[in-house]
Parts: sequence; C-alpha cells; structure tokens
Amino acid sequence: MHTPFDARLLALLIAGCLSVACSSSEVGPAAPADAAPDTDDASPADAKLEASLDADTGSDTPVDAPTGVPLAEYCKSYAEAYCAFYAKCAPLLLATLFADPSTCSARFALICSTGAPTATVYSRSDIDAQLACYASLTCDDRYQAKTCAPPRVVAARASGGSCAQAADCASRACSATETVCGTCASPVGTGASCGAPALCAYDAVCAGQCIAVVGLDEACDTTKVCTNGTLCKAGKCVKAGGVGAACKKGSDCDVLQDLDCNRTSGSCEKVTLVGAGEDCPWFTSGPPIKCGHGTRCQGPTGGTGKCVAVKADGEACAPSDQCAPGASCLAGKCGFASPLSCP
Repeated sequence: MHTPFDARLLALLIAGCLSVACSSSEVGPAAPADAAPDTDDASPADAKLEASLDADTGSDTPVDAPTGVPLAEYCKSYAEAYCAFYAKCAPLLLATLFADPSTCSARFALICSTGAPTATVYSRSDIDAQLACYASLTCDDRYQAKTCAPPRVVAARASGGSCAQAADCASRACSATETVCGTCASPVGTGASCGAPALCAYDAVCAGQCIAVVGLDEACDTTKVCTNGTLCKAGKCVKAGGVGAACKKGSDCDVLQDLDCNRTSGSCEKVTLVGAGEDCPWFTSGPPIKCGHGTRCQGPTGGTGKCVAVKADGEACAPSDQCAPGASCLAGKCGFASPLSCP
C-alpha cells in the first residue's frame, strides 16, 4: 500500500501517455535506451514528483510531529498544488483527464481521500515541506527528476511496526499489499534485490532490483533509468526528440512537450486531442491522436476506434470498461476499494 496520493494517481498520468516525472514501485520502468530493449511507449519513471527535493532518503527516525493535518484537509491542499503544477507545465496531459484544473483538484482530492482511513492524520511539517517543494518546482525541473517527499502520518512507526501504507512508516517503506497489512522496514539501496521484505526507497522503482530515476545529463545504466522527456544514450540522459525527430516508439519523443511518435512517418509529432464520438487510432500506426477528458478510445484491434464516455462512479461496469479517473470496476460498479486499516 502507498501514500494515498501516489500509485493510483501516477498510473492515471502514465496512462495518459504524457506523464511528467512521477515514479511508483507499482509502475515498472522500461530499460535505458542503451541497456535493454524498450517495449513500452511510456518512459520509465516519469514520476519522481512523489519523492523529495531534499536529501531525505528514507530515515528510520520516527516523525516528531506535535500537530497533525486530517486526511481531508491534506487531500484538498495537495490536489490543488498537484493540479496547479500540471496546469502550468502539462496542460495537454491535464486535458486528457479533466475539463479544467478545478475539476482535476476535486477528483484528485476524492481519490486521495479514499486511499487511507478517514481518521488518518498526517505530519504538518511533512506536508508543509511537500507543498513548499511543489511551489518551488519549475517546468524544467521535470527533466531533472526533482521530487517532493510524500508526507508521513503523525507518530510514524519505526522498522518492524505494522503498516498499511508507506506513510505509516518513518522510513516511508511498507511491505503491505492492497489487502494485507505489512511491516515497516529500512529501504535497500539502488541496485539491491527487492521485493518484500526487501523494499526500495519511496523514490525508487522495484523491478527485480531497486532502480533509481535520474534526470538530464546524469549518468544512466541498468540501475539508473532516465526520467520522461529524456533518453539514455552512451551512458548519459539526453533530451528525447523534438518535433520532426526520427522515432520508432513513443518514448523516443519528448512527452514533456506533448509529443508522440507517428509510426507511419517515423517522426515525432504533437499530440491531437479529440472528443466523444470522434475517430481515434486503436492499436494502429499513424498520427498521435488521443481522446480527451471523460472519454477513452474503443474499437477493433488494429483499426479505427471511437472516443466513448468512461463510466461514472456508481455506474454498472464490466472488467473491460474504463471508469472515471482513479476508480475501478468493483463488483460490477465503478468505485473505490475500502482502504486497508492495520493495528
């Protein structure tokens, strides 16, 4: 289990194919360009915005926080800061999921509030640091893989303590799953084997071993993957292709500039958004066209699809249906799973 605002939200952004620096242990990275074949259009770890601009790498010292922030208050503040950043730096990505920043904030606050028990109280100092970090980020920081540490709960537990999510642990490392309580642990380092009980730091990715996410001009290899908008070439992260650059897959193009690969022409092009009822490519080559907020592409494999409405919360659904951002099809209806609560 993760902090209430990490894995599901990051998955949303990555699913938008235009993710901006966000990484989660549930989202495995593609290999660096000069290390192993890249079979996924999404860049490996466009998600370090959920980690930290400071040097905190997972201390096991319990959080000393005499005052706390209730879950609902935290979720509202975080959602507003998060959506404001994406509205400024990735407006097309935002438009693939939401009508406007206020809709984004309301939805993300709802998603956040379902990720932990209602009575959860977070460290005010952790939250202040996180929000200050977000306020300081520039759009160019996305290429540098700069990150903002997620908050922990008041009286977060030391190694060996029971946990339901990373936020329960002083180290921000918890072995819990979505349905089974876990144990807090000190994270292992980059390159170390991982998988419970060996856990990576919150700003790394577990793919058999802990993988660090690095930015523009940093060294890269099989244990250090380049963040979105950059590629690993000759052991160094360089900017991905601009408009007109040659490409074979989406990650060859600078997704941070709203680019994707036109596999027919073999060149990077700006993504075009279309609305409900309009044509969209369904596992085909050609110009990069994506369905806008509230819709998804549905059609025959290898043919032209149509943008259709996603299912609303509470609406009947089948496993193949796509629910509104953050929700899943559970017991035949779109909604949210109950958060795990551990002693």
